[in-house]
Amino acid sequence: MVAHSVSAAELVLVEKGRSLAPLVISTDAPPASVAAAKNLAVYIEKISGARPELITGAPSPLPSHAIWVGIQPAMTNLFSGLDISFQKPEEILIACNGRHLLVAGRDRITGSNQTEFGTANAVYTFLQKDLGVRWLWPGELGEDFVRRDKISLSPSEYRFHPQFRTRLMYYPRERAKADVNTWWDVCQRCRGSAELPPSHSFQDWWELYHETHPDYFALLQNGKRALPEDGSEKSKKSVKLCVSNPRVAAQWLDNAEKTLKQNPHQATAGAFPNDGGGWCFCERCKAWDNPNGPKVMYGDLEYVMLTDRYVKFWNILARGLKERFPDREIFVGTGAYSKYRTPPVAEILEPNILVLYVGSFPVTCEAQRKKEKADWKAWADKATVLLYRPNLFGYSGGPWGLPSIALKNTIEDMPFLARNKGVGLVVDSALNNFATMGPQNYLIAQLAYDPLQDGRALLDDYYRRGFGPAAEVVRAYFELLEEAHDRFVEWNGFFTGGGYRKKGIEVFQLIYTDEFLDRAEKKLLDARGMVARGPAIYQQRVTFVRNGLEFIRLQVRIMQAMKRVRATEGKDAGAVRTAVELCNEREKLFQRAAPFALDGPRINSQIQRCEMRDYLGPPSEAFTKAAARTVDPDEE
Repeated sequence: MVAHSVSAAELVLVEKGRSLAPLVISTDAPPASVAAAKNLAVYIEKISGARPELITGAPSPLPSHAIWVGIQPAMTNLFSGLDISFQKPEEILIACNGRHLLVAGRDRITGSNQTEFGTANAVYTFLQKDLGVRWLWPGELGEDFVRRDKISLSPSEYRFHPQFRTRLMYYPRERAKADVNTWWDVCQRCRGSAELPPSHSFQDWWELYHETHPDYFALLQNGKRALPEDGSEKSKKSVKLCVSNPRVAAQWLDNAEKTLKQNPHQATAGAFPNDGGGWCFCERCKAWDNPNGPKVMYGDLEYVMLTDRYVKFWNILARGLKERFPDREIFVGTGAYSKYRTPPVAEILEPNILVLYVGSFPVTCEAQRKKEKADWKAWADKATVLLYRPNLFGYSGGPWGLPSIALKNTIEDMPFLARNKGVGLVVDSALNNFATMGPQNYLIAQLAYDPLQDGRALLDDYYRRGFGPAAEVVRAYFELLEEAHDRFVEWNGFFTGGGYRKKGIEVFQLIYTDEFLDRAEKKLLDARGMVARGPAIYQQRVTFVRNGLEFIRLQVRIMQAMKRVRATEGKDAGAVRTAVELCNEREKLFQRAAPFALDGPRINSQIQRCEMRDYLGPPSEAFTKAAARTVDPDEE
């Protein structure tokens, strides 16, 4: 990062309702830059009441003052001596010389796709850093800026390039709408340039090769080279390979060469093993394993982790790619996951291997967090390129909208990744529940673009800009939710796996008690009183957060009601009726809550997909029918 002042006059963009500098963009600017330029004009108008004229192409004569979005031929004369070569990936430059403003960055087009969005990221950085715009959460309610009659800039030069070149946060978007805030992750600059390796890269191999090359596939513990489960489509996609078989590597290299020649801009070839079990136990594969590796269970068999085996395999692929494409930088894309998540004992990775580490920190228990960070550091000692792909919110309440908040850990762990060879972040389980997890979502998104910035200052700004006079009380409310999350993940027996979900529902009821929820409610009532006489936006935002607390209370009451339904196998008609009524209340809350407060459809789909319906309702048809055939104890 470079930021310094330059000696020259102040540049005035808007004064007393008059725009004094048009906004200029080139005719061949990529669509992302054009969209960003239009949004810049919109926000200048929102802040000052005056929208600058948007000019496409070089104006003639050149204006005496202008905002230039993206590099254009006129820059050479207008910004004499300014380096605009952009040597770093995604590098951005914001420069003011007292007469003109340049907001630009390195843009790259790969084939028909834009792969670097430097100019767009420069615009959103300028909006945040220089014009003070915030997108606290998606939608108009989460947008914050300060109106002023005059927008002026002192001469300066600011450069930055993000260390994390992959920044993917899978928050739902409403791309059909024109409102920029529905593209929340774009405003947060969570749109990176590094190519992501395909997850689980061999899902079509069984269909392609099991008849002609059965030797490609794992020798299972039952002595057969077969599907690991029941022959279903799922088991076909989880089948493992006999990686010590040289014909497997040769086939992979032939396939990769064909694909890479057809796609000359592709930089990664995936070799990420399929999900699930079914590992190879042939003598040749076992000979590749390091006997000093950590011991784990494979069914009833205790055996070592398979990391060294897979690193041997990936190294063969990496060297083969280098031989076939000596003049191209191509990575073998794979992962640290499952039975190969711990670092290798002895093997060192070839430099053209990209490892996607799958973990759960910072949103997990302290013991697991420390273990995973130690593993990450050990991987960093033996690998060149590491990306972090955490299942952050899948096991600690997130799938059902309950708060998965670990702000203190996030502030520590994001810089840790950056200082230990981390070059990317992919949050696959990001949640659109901003009423219950707003600060957590905002913090991760901001730190993804600049993981070395001050996370505490980010949160200070979030609460102050979002809630004004109630900032400290709202902060205390979310810190209370963070304490509850800490208690949940430190509960005896917690682990990050689907098998904990049912036990977790019992634990939630012990943590989110009426006494706890009343304490949380008291803080938000205090916050409501503090903003009652101020701007309406603060009142609306407190209500937004209160919707989240109402949902938490409803969700716990539903758990309690469904526990009674299960205990009576649906024969307690009163319990069934109570559960149904509570679930209907939940649906009504989803409908009336402010947009982006709670992602009702996703929460409901998670309940169904994770087989949690009989724990989080509504009662199944079998329970409802059972209740209809019995006498309601309350009516006897």
